[in-house]
Amino acid sequence: MNQRRNLIIIILAAVLLVGLVVLALNLDAGSGTDVTQTQGSEETTDKTSGIWAVTYQEYLAMTKQEQDDFYHKFDPEEDFFKWYKAAKKTYEDNSNNIIIGGDGSIDLGDILNGNK
Repeated sequence: MNQRRNLIIIILAAVLLVGLVVLALNLDAGSGTDVTQTQGSEETTDKTSGIWAVTYQEYLAMTKQEQDDFYHKFDPEEDFFKWYKAAKKTYEDNSNNIIIGGDGSIDLGDILNGNK
């Protein structure tokens, strides 16, 4: 009985450690910067340049009204769908989701080495 409890404690500690590592990696990766478009030595004053820098996570954190307002900033509005597709792909490519195998196992080596 003690061996089983010790094993459970070790597994929980490992999962907690992995969670902390993933959190630390996300905090490092989340420090993005706002990019200003330039043309020659002049900065562009294009009113849409800032909306392309919004991340998928920032969009999801918006209220429904803010999302509607954001959508209407795109001209033509079809550009919203281009932005959405690219922002979501970037988010998914950079997310550190932990995938649990069909047998319920988690390969800590894959997680620590950045494999999914």
